[in-house]
Amino acid sequence: MALTASAAIGNYSDRVQNQIWYRAIILPSPFKKTLLDHLILRYNQFSYMNKKKGAMLPIIIEAAENFCLHQIRLPYQFIPSMSDVRTLLAYIDIEAEDGTTHRAFIGCDPHMIQTITEIFLGEDESDEETLIDMLLETTNMIVGSAKVLATEAYDTSIKIATPFFSPDQKIDTDAENVRFIGIENGAMMIAIKRL
Repeated sequence: MALTASAAIGNYSDRVQNQIWYRAIILPSPFKKTLLDHLILRYNQFSYMNKKKGAMLPIIIEAAENFCLHQIRLPYQFIPSMSDVRTLLAYIDIEAEDGTTHRAFIGCDPHMIQTITEIFLGEDESDEETLIDMLLETTNMIVGSAKVLATEAYDTSIKIATPFFSPDQKIDTDAENVRFIGIENGAMMIAIKRL
């Protein structure tokens, strides 16, 4: 059975419904399509969270979407994978309410992290150290937002640690625990691994 946008929105709390409709009204056209395209994904994430307390990936994905919409204000889309260019990778450990610990990874290709750095710092070309610092800050913003979302929208709480840079470019986790977001000519990876 196909789920319409209105039906998907109807499954959220009143507060979340109001935020979704508000975004749909005020956003420029590229954002509207993205928002409406992902309502059903969000509904599925919400359903999954209700079935499995402590599932982290849907919360972090929503936080990453919010980062794109509200922090860097660029249209985004979910993509099947990232290209094989070098990926800068950071991670942050998360402890769920039930005591389980996960490691959240945020990875950006060079174009993506340079775009974020340009938005926040105004630098057209940044050195490696600045890009790593910006990646750590981006990871902190996204996972920090996920912490707030966990409490407000999913009625669960999480504790987060300090972000760290990972010299490795690969993550040892299942494909179902990784999502990719395309933004302009760059890409971001969000992944989770249970420790």
